[in-house]
This record gives sequence, structure tokens and C-alpha cells, in this order.
Amino acid sequence: MGVPKALSQELARLGGEPAATLDSLRVAEARAPGGERGAVHVEGLLDDVEEVIFDVLKLWDPKEILCSWKLNRAIGEYLTQHAEGRGILKSAYAKKVPVFVPAFTDSELGLDVALGNRIRMRDGQPKLRFDPFEDLEHFADTLLAQKKLGIFTIGGGVPRNWAQQFGPYVDLRNRDAVLKCASVPTDNRSETCLIA
Repeated sequence: MGVPKALSQELARLGGEPAATLDSLRVAEARAPGGERGAVHVEGLLDDVEEVIFDVLKLWDPKEILCSWKLNRAIGEYLTQHAEGRGILKSAYAKKVPVFVPAFTDSELGLDVALGNRIRMRDGQPKLRFDPFEDLEHFADTLLAQKKLGIFTIGGGVPRNWAQQFGPYVDLRNRDAVLKCASVPTDNRSETCLIA
């Protein structure tokens, strides 16, 4: 199965006006009061993306633990083989740049994996397992191996916060920190955890 041409063009597009061929994907443009251009919502595009994700997941070895950077690498490889034009994940795959999705279950990609697992269970196949800590470890190891760093985040909040936790995580990891929990006698019987 090939990737629809409109999808490969949209994946290649980093901004500006929607590609003309996206009309076939039922592009609905929201207008703000006064006729100003608002957010662009592309209906149907997610259906095409879902098809690509499901194709990639069908090829996934269930013994291999999923994490976002491995899945995005596999999507980039798939698009390299099946889609024309440029694309973020294709370029990242070609340049061996990992792409992380810190809030994976709060993403369309995460929902596609969850739906794919439901299909696998229905068909008597083992579920694919996802481990976000593989992302964290790979992120830390990748950054530690660099002489110069640059991080490109799409969005604020979780992506930015996740990337910024690299410093404290590596600091604690390099100290061989041990988490010790001890009960503290209080009226509400709370637990206090100390890092030593």
C-alpha cells in the first residue's frame, strides 16, 4: 500500500497555506470573528495517518518493547519506502535523529497504538507493550553523547518540560541515587521519600 500523495505532501509541509491537493481531504478552515484566518483542521488526514500507523504496527515484533522514538523511527522508515517528497519523520529517520512524544497516551499516535492493541487482542495476537522510560533513557544517553546540544520542541507544556528534566534526571542518575522511603509518624500517616 502506498501513502496517499496528499498525505506525503502534508507531512512535507511545515507551515503556510495548505497544499491544493488537500481539498480532496475535506479541509475545513475555521474563521475567527471578522474573517481572520483561524486554525486549519484537516479532516481525513488523520484517517490516512492512522492507516500508515496500523501498517507499521502490523510489522512490529511483539517481543520488541515500543517507545515513541522507536515507533517514530519505524514510521520514518516506512514513509521513506512508501511516500514521495519530504517529511519530518523521513528526514529524522535519514539523519538518525530520534523523535520523542513525551505525552504518548495523550496523542493521536498513542490512541492509534491503543486501538491497534484492541485489534490485536480481537485477532488473538499479543498486545504490543509500551515503555516510556525507554524514551527517557535514550533521550538522556543521546544528549550525553553530544558535544553541542539543540532541542526542537513542537508545543509547550509537556514537550518542553520533559526535555528540561534531562538535567535533574542525569544529575540524579549519575549520583547512583537511591530512593529510600520511610514512614513518618504524623496524624495523616503520610510517607516521606528521601533521595540519598
